[in-house]
Amino acid sequence: MIQLKNMNQIGKDVIEIEYNDGIIKRLRLNTVQKNCPCTRCSQKLLDVLSPTTVSKVVSVGCYGLKFHFLSGCQQGVYSHLLLRGIPCDI
Repeated sequence: MIQLKNMNQIGKDVIEIEYNDGIIKRLRLNTVQKNCPCTRCSQKLLDVLSPTTVSKVVSVGCYGLKFHFLSGCQQGVYSHLLLRGIPCDI
């Protein structure tokens, strides 16, 4: 099972996620938002402004993370499997 070990925001628009198996992901927040898994967003091509900022990131149990973006969708719950599949852009 993929488990979150540590999470940090680097600057205003990058998040670093470290998992218990040593994998570290650094992603731009606009890349995360472009991969929103909610029903509304997954049915259309998102035009996400850069840079994207968040007011908070909340852990959803052991399953994943929920990002509270300051603009755009805030409904998606990003599973750790989904986040790990997004290519690092940093």
